[in-house]
Amino acid sequence: MINIAIITLSEENRLFLETIAQSDPEFQYVGFFGDEKSALSKLEQLSVNVLLIDIDTDEYFDLESMERIKDQFPRIKYMACTRFQSKQIALEAIRAGADAYFVFEKSKPYQFIDAIKDVYAGERPISSSIVKNIWTFLHDQSAEQQNDEGKDVQLSKRQSEIMELLHQGLNYREISNKLFISVYTLKWHIHNIYQKLNVANRTEAINLYFKRKNKQD
Repeated sequence: MINIAIITLSEENRLFLETIAQSDPEFQYVGFFGDEKSALSKLEQLSVNVLLIDIDTDEYFDLESMERIKDQFPRIKYMACTRFQSKQIALEAIRAGADAYFVFEKSKPYQFIDAIKDVYAGERPISSSIVKNIWTFLHDQSAEQQNDEGKDVQLSKRQSEIMELLHQGLNYREISNKLFISVYTLKWHIHNIYQKLNVANRTEAINLYFKRKNKQD
């Protein structure tokens, strides 16, 4: 049985998602929340497997809220649901921790049902209406990286500050507090740093950055 909960303030979206959550014998609908605070206080009691999140109601719940919930409940699968067919929002949601991304108008009920089962099984489903744009975007980024190989890429002042703090061993929360930015904004900067340096993780980034810096000094 897949225990499903919902976060939304939209009555229309709640009714749609509740219908989905109660439409399959493999599903058990356990309730909905209107904001991050109520979700954090009740999720553990409900043993939720998949959380359907309406990311359009950003006045009360945004992508940083999803990050904070995922930090406390990493075993839950998170499906971001939206009315926006934006590849940028989709990528931001995925970087914030979404395991799936679905567009309301462009997805049939059976597709939502299949996606919930897939994400519960460890897959990462994305609405077909947006996935092509995402793959095109990633392909273009990959081509840019290949064209930039071998170049001495310069980081911005903010990115250099982040590299220094990473080198000191600070974690994301400590760095975000020190620079007065959100953890999500920090992760976006780090993602851009990795792209510029063409590396895959913190250790590679630190080693390459300070190797180049020492040469310049």
